[in-house]
Amino acid sequence: MGKKILPVFYAQVCIKGKENSNGVQLYETRYLSIVWADLTKIDVVYNGANELYRPLNEAEREKTRLEFSEGKKYFIFNGAIHPRKNLKSVFLAFDLYKAKWGSECKLIVAGRKAWHFKDIFETYESMNYKIDVVFTGHVSQDILYRLMASAEALLYVSIFEGFGIPIIEAMQCGTSVISSNTTATNETSGEAAIKVSPEDIESIALAMHSLIENPTMRKEYIQKGLEHAKNYSWDITATKLWDSISKCL
Repeated sequence: MGKKILPVFYAQVCIKGKENSNGVQLYETRYLSIVWADLTKIDVVYNGANELYRPLNEAEREKTRLEFSEGKKYFIFNGAIHPRKNLKSVFLAFDLYKAKWGSECKLIVAGRKAWHFKDIFETYESMNYKIDVVFTGHVSQDILYRLMASAEALLYVSIFEGFGIPIIEAMQCGTSVISSNTTATNETSGEAAIKVSPEDIESIALAMHSLIENPTMRKEYIQKGLEHAKNYSWDITATKLWDSISKCL
C-alpha cells in the first residue's frame, strides 16, 4: 500500500517547475519514475539529524543504565509501536539471542503505542525473556538521546521506511546499528551498519551476538557510523536545498 501511495503523494506536492527537491532518497525516486516525474529534474536532499544526539561519557552511560536497565547493557528499539516497525521480529530475535547465548542484556522499547499493535503484544507475552524487555513509552528528546547513546546497539529492522532518522541519530551518539537491508533503511545506513533481512530472526539474533561478543567489530561500526552521520547535518541539507531552488530562479 505504502509503495503505491508514496510516488503519487510526492508527485502531487513536489513536482513543480524545472527542478524539484524534497527530503526523499534515491530509493524513493525509483517510485517517482512510474508516474509523470522526470528524474533528471529531481535533486535528492536528505534530512538533517538533531544535533542533540551525541556520545556520552562512560559515567553518563552507566547512570542511564542504572536508571532504565538495572545497570545491564541493553539494545534499544526507537519508534512508534505498529506493524511496519517490525517489533515482532525484534522480540523473537531477542528471545532467540538470550536463549542461545545466555546474555544478560536487556531490550528497551522507546516509543508510543500507535496502531494495530495487538499481534505485537501477543508476541511479547509469548516471550521466554519478556522480563528483560523494558517499555518506556514516549519519552522526551533529552531522555531519548541518553537512551540511544547508552545502548550497545539500535535495532531498526523495519519492514518499510521512508527514511529512518533514528539510524543517523544512533550513529551520532556513537551507538552501533543493526538495520534492515530493504527500502530506505538500506540507503540511510550506508556501509555503517550491520544489515539483516527484517524477516530473518536468526540473522538479527546473530548480529546482536556479534556486536556484543566482538568489541573490535562494534568499535569499527561505531567509527563508521560517526563518519557517516556527518553527511546528515541540517547545514548540508540547507545548502543542497538552496542549490536546488536556485536552479528554478
